[in-house]
Amino acid sequence: MAKLMNPPQKKKYTKIKKKREPIQIDKYKKRIIIISAILLAAIIISVGLGIFLNWYFVDTKYDSIFFNSYLTLPDYKNMTLSNEEVNKSFEKYKKEFLFSKATFEELKEGVIAEGNNVTIDAMGYFITDGVPEATPYSGSKLDDYEVTDVGNHVTENGSSFFPEIQNALIGISVAEGTETTAQITYKDDYSIEELRGKTLLFKITVVKVTKTIYPEYNDALIASMNRSDCKTVEQYEKLLREEIELDMIWANIVKETTVNKYPQKHIDTFREDFDNLYETSYNSEKQQNSTLTREEFLASYGMATAEQYEQKKQEYAEGYVKEEMILYRIAKNEKIRVSNSEYKAELDRIVASMKSDSLPYPSRKDAEEAYGKDAILRNLYLSKVHDYLSSVTKRV
Repeated sequence: MAKLMNPPQKKKYTKIKKKREPIQIDKYKKRIIIISAILLAAIIISVGLGIFLNWYFVDTKYDSIFFNSYLTLPDYKNMTLSNEEVNKSFEKYKKEFLFSKATFEELKEGVIAEGNNVTIDAMGYFITDGVPEATPYSGSKLDDYEVTDVGNHVTENGSSFFPEIQNALIGISVAEGTETTAQITYKDDYSIEELRGKTLLFKITVVKVTKTIYPEYNDALIASMNRSDCKTVEQYEKLLREEIELDMIWANIVKETTVNKYPQKHIDTFREDFDNLYETSYNSEKQQNSTLTREEFLASYGMATAEQYEQKKQEYAEGYVKEEMILYRIAKNEKIRVSNSEYKAELDRIVASMKSDSLPYPSRKDAEEAYGKDAILRNLYLSKVHDYLSSVTKRV
């Protein structure tokens, strides 16, 4: 008979209590630093990515360190604005608004009075040794040109339209075909080089004369503008004054800014825009007047020669580039940004304005293609920079 084995006996263990030693920080210091650095980098990346996804930064095409020396800004935080000049411009724009809502009565009898509107044909002739030349100066031709508010007519840039011509019209017959003359001597710094210091005799013919009948200036007139932000005279005047102040503040900063160098790449872009602008405008005019030549069209804008055209194109490009450089430099200095939500809201506003029978359901893509992403962002930045400048400008 096999011998039975004894069952296995349960072993007994004696629990030994070990003395806990303090954690040695120095031993793990390097590891802690590495882990902390990784966590910090992760936080910076996430915040940076969040900002990148939610903000459009200042346009980088003017953000190079090389451009910092291209521009010298004035002390725009301490600019002043003359209330007297604002009031003068306010009255001018208010009058222009009323003129846009006025009706006109054609005059058949009497003489031209200050404030009348006169449509004229005119041509200028250089005076040499006191005698007008036989051949007219092509760049001076005016066809059916309307001189509004004679005696007070002011052009878009704020200068008076040739006072000599306006004064020559006052007091002559309103009858069609009435002729008069006016001599104009151009200043030595006049924008068109070939006219500097020269005298032209203008032969003027009256085509039509009208009298302006202004509407009553009240809330009903303002409401007829159909603006959601402007329904009363008080609201209109407040908005108009704000717009005038912003325009004057910006104009002062542009005037006081010195451009040390222009980035040629951006100059070339705006020179091309200039060509496209005038080509499109010429083609549009030619549809109305099939005999109009490009030379005649350009001459009507003071560009009778290739040199004048190139000069205007360069001035146009430099003007736009200068303003963009100022805009983005101030935006960067003051950390002014445009968010994605603001950009999309502007797209939606443009989309709403684009709706028509031919395009009943425009999209954000349509808006971007029509206006250009750069242009939309530039306008949003301009609005914010204008608001900032208005807040820091002192009124005197």
